[in-house]
Amino acid sequence: MVREYFLNYSECLSNDFTLSEGGKRIELHSQDIQDWTITFVDTGLHSNIGQRLLRARGYVSRDEVFLANYSDGLSDLPLDRMLHEFTSKPLVASFASVRSAQSFHLVSASDDGLVHRIGPMRDDGMLVNVAFLLTAGDL
Repeated sequence: MVREYFLNYSECLSNDFTLSEGGKRIELHSQDIQDWTITFVDTGLHSNIGQRLLRARGYVSRDEVFLANYSDGLSDLPLDRMLHEFTSKPLVASFASVRSAQSFHLVSASDDGLVHRIGPMRDDGMLVNVAFLLTAGDL
């Protein structure tokens, strides 16, 4: 479905345009696709994250920095800010994480099974990897 979205991408759905002549003429007032470079890699239905990144290796190995989304998800992450922070520090990789919105509770127990604490996951300070990765150099 992700591939179909981009293969059938219509700039009219994401840019201002004027429709005239009874729908026969479309004048785009801006464009967004001309600077895009997207490589679609079939990484296999049951591959884990590491296997997926290794399958993409040949496409990104010469790039100074590359971004990967390994969740087929969409986000409004501030990529420009993330890239700036990443490139301004001596890092090998970085990823986005968020507090979980799930209503799960975390349990802290000793080896004998005695529960010491139970509480909402969101109150524990635990962060969840949201599958947006930045990395420098070769995998």
